[in-house]
Amino acid sequence: MIKLINLLKEIIPQSGVSSGAPAKFKPKSKPKIKELTLSEILQQISGIPYYKEVLDDIKKGDESWEVTKKVKEYAEYLKENPSSINNLPPIIVIDKKIQDGAHRISAIYLLSNFLDTKGKWDEKKLKVNFYKKEDLDPKTLKSTTNLKELSLEEQKILKYLLNEKCWKGYTQKGMKTMFGKKYPNCVKKTKKR
Repeated sequence: MIKLINLLKEIIPQSGVSSGAPAKFKPKSKPKIKELTLSEILQQISGIPYYKEVLDDIKKGDESWEVTKKVKEYAEYLKENPSSINNLPPIIVIDKKIQDGAHRISAIYLLSNFLDTKGKWDEKKLKVNFYKKEDLDPKTLKSTTNLKELSLEEQKILKYLLNEKCWKGYTQKGMKTMFGKKYPNCVKKTKKR
């Protein structure tokens, strides 16, 4: 049985670099469940990270970023096993912001825009569970993780997020205020002529 589990882990893409554990919800909370296409997801959900950067990396042949490698692995698996899209766990959204599922969205985006443009990936529907912040289990909001428990890769991601630096391919141009808090104003880098 252990050999079978190990074999499945080699064949089916496993979780990769992540920003953390999925949120836990109150036992009686019921999400609003939708099935959405990629374009509907990109229109209705905010804060989806890195899907454009991964596409740019793949087009340039740069797979040095762990996220790019993992998203490509997911995309290749989906291309070879298109019906497996029906078995993916739902994308988790809290107050219209992505909480879990960015790798899946990025893989579909990569397939649709580069790896399999004839596969009609932009027409396929993904399960999306929409929650509200009040649906969160209060323990989730108070949970703390000891920094020493994180891998080096997780520590780098956490440091990156806490420093609020701009994503790869973007540069900071001053600060902007949203919801009473200051954030870096990140704009796409332009090529010098």
